[in-house]
Amino acid sequence: MNEFAQLKGILPLHGSPVRHEVMSLYDAYSSIAYGVILQILPQENLAQETLVNLFTTLSVQECKNCQFGSAIYIIRKARTKAIEIKNKNANNVYDSLIIDEKSVSEMIFELSFRQGQTPEVIAQRLNIPKAQVLKEIYEYFKSFRQSN
Repeated sequence: MNEFAQLKGILPLHGSPVRHEVMSLYDAYSSIAYGVILQILPQENLAQETLVNLFTTLSVQECKNCQFGSAIYIIRKARTKAIEIKNKNANNVYDSLIIDEKSVSEMIFELSFRQGQTPEVIAQRLNIPKAQVLKEIYEYFKSFRQSN
């Protein structure tokens, strides 16, 4: 795996106890963590970066002391990291939208149907009423039907 090579380059020097423990945790739980991350972040490159970030910032001591076990600790951390990255990228999507290139209706349709955002979230992010979001989606469908 590509992320394994990245992880080896970031961890402490070869032979250190911390590196050995993290690599053992990686060997045991990386596939589970990667599966959890992929369900939240379906982009493989982003999921791999998140996995590397997870294991490079993992606290071995906290992992060992977790009352539910190492697997649960790593799954929770993987989920938390993936959600953080997803939220960060969602904000970037809104910030990078250029209204000049697309109609407002098309942009809202893109956010709703292709990126899975709810009308409530779109309305909040674009500072428009939910009714306007629904109207713009309707207008997009209407213009799409007329063009075909």
